[in-house]
Amino acid sequence: MTELSDWTYVVTDIEVDGPWAGPNSMRSFASVAATMDGRTFGEFEAVLEPLPGSAPNSRTKEWFDSEPGTWEAATANPEPIVDVMGRYVEWIRSLPGQRVHCHV
Repeated sequence: MTELSDWTYVVTDIEVDGPWAGPNSMRSFASVAATMDGRTFGEFEAVLEPLPGSAPNSRTKEWFDSEPGTWEAATANPEPIVDVMGRYVEWIRSLPGQRVHCHV
């Protein structure tokens, strides 16, 4: 039987520029890997290029504009999605134990 201490929890937060995948894009995300007892195994963060043909939702962009620095942090130095996701998969696979993904 697997003990809770054998699991690595990958906790992820994302930033999107609107409510709909396709017309809008996930712009950035960050994950941290940790165990229930607080040991950490690293962090991963990246800024993604927007999807072709997508545009920020006007209400979502208004929120970003009302929070100084958030749009810049979520969109600065974007990288191709394929490159980022390839690195992310490698990072996930490098983590010890059994892994579970949590979104916050």
